[in-house]
Amino acid sequence: MVKMPQLTTEKKLEKYIHERFPTVKDLKIERDEDKFYLWSSLPISEANLKMEDIETVEKLINADFKGMVSNNGLYATIYQLK
Repeated sequence: MVKMPQLTTEKKLEKYIHERFPTVKDLKIERDEDKFYLWSSLPISEANLKMEDIETVEKLINADFKGMVSNNGLYATIYQLK
């Protein structure tokens, strides 16, 4: 069974994202069995996403970065939960 992030961890994650990416107004956090998605309408190319951001999120949610996707004007980074 996959251990899901705690609510307090999600709050820390939201705080980090809003401090680091202040133009994100519509952040959506989605989880399924073993993946964690961070969705927003802010294009990843405009977000100035850095490796340190990816590594910070990996540590906060105990996951490994797996990639990025776009779907109908929304963009997401995907993490595989450990």
